[in-house]
Amino acid sequence: MTRSLFYVCTVCGNVIHSMGEAAVHCHGVLLKPAQAEQTDENHKIFVERVEDGLLALDLVKGIDDREKSYDDTEKRRALEQAAKMLFG
Repeated sequence: MTRSLFYVCTVCGNVIHSMGEAAVHCHGVLLKPAQAEQTDENHKIFVERVEDGLLALDLVKGIDDREKSYDDTEKRRALEQAAKMLFG
């Protein structure tokens, strides 16, 4: 997994995964591997151990957890309204 690379098309948003270096093209554009971002409190993966040593991933728990949510809806709505006024 340490050799996994992701390529994201800037035209259509297509995401391509490869195990190692690859020459990936989308819409006639040679894509460069995406750079990993640093994790923080707003981007978490919740992992819990279930029976027989298997793991369960809950990728949206932090987003949907109303008590611990980091999404300020009033601020987000104000930003969306400003973007709508600027960009139509």
